Amino acid sequence: MLPMEKKSALDRLTAKSWHRNSCCAANLLVIAFAILPVAGCRKGVEGLPAPQWSGGSHRIYTTSFSEVENPISENGNWTNGRTNGLDWSDVRTTKGLAFGTQIPPTGPPFNDSIAVLTGSWNPNQMVTARVQSIHQQQGDTYEEVELLLRMSISPHSATGYEVNFRCSRGSRTYVGFHSWNGPLNDYTDLALTTGPGLSNGDVVSASIAGDTITAWINGVQVLQSKDNGNRFTSGNPGMGFYLQGTKGSDSDFGFKELTASDESQAASPKR
Repeated sequence: MLPMEKKSALDRLTAKSWHRNSCCAANLLVIAFAILPVAGCRKGVEGLPAPQWSGGSHRIYTTSFSEVENPISENGNWTNGRTNGLDWSDVRTTKGLAFGTQIPPTGPPFNDSIAVLTGSWNPNQMVTARVQSIHQQQGDTYEEVELLLRMSISPHSATGYEVNFRCSRGSRTYVGFHSWNGPLNDYTDLALTTGPGLSNGDVVSASIAGDTITAWINGVQVLQSKDNGNRFTSGNPGMGFYLQGTKGSDSDFGFKELTASDESQAASPKR
């Protein structure tokens, strides 16, 4: 979900908090290419490096989207933005692809297509997915893939953390962190950085451990920041997609496969 009027990212680099609200400089001080990983590395989706928990996982959910479903269910394993949340959009699947259901022309409200896994998950969570990104759009058409952490969906409410990546190799690419605070269009920008962009087949990863959120592309860390307010300490991993503009197609960008996991031990209590 692009901020403010999800305008352009370098317009949104003054629009989405750089891209949603032309956010305060104080918030942007947390933007960083940090070098300290939250976890080690392993061979991930189809052999590309992806982070994993150094202490092992409590549960793992892996899918290559083998069914045709609208909205995605996979035997009741997903809740959806429209079907369950009412105010957002659902995620659908064809064989081998999950993608959004927004129809151009699109723009505010930010009714992203979202789906969240069901069940009980520990608070330290990670999602890794392989991206489809074809017929890439530039200018004021924005195609985003999103990894969701500690997310909960209920009627007229979606809470948790979004890590989004623009599907483009152009000059106005970005990675951003945002908290969703409940009602439609109620979000807080946490961090944003330009670049490095995405190509078809790239692997994106995001994790939250305690109050620290980290994002990777192809196993290389690109952004890390804290939510100092630690707004959400529970919820489930998931995925999302956002399309803004008059061009493009939902099925041009999405996820070909996805793995979600949580750390074997819940976050230690603060002393």
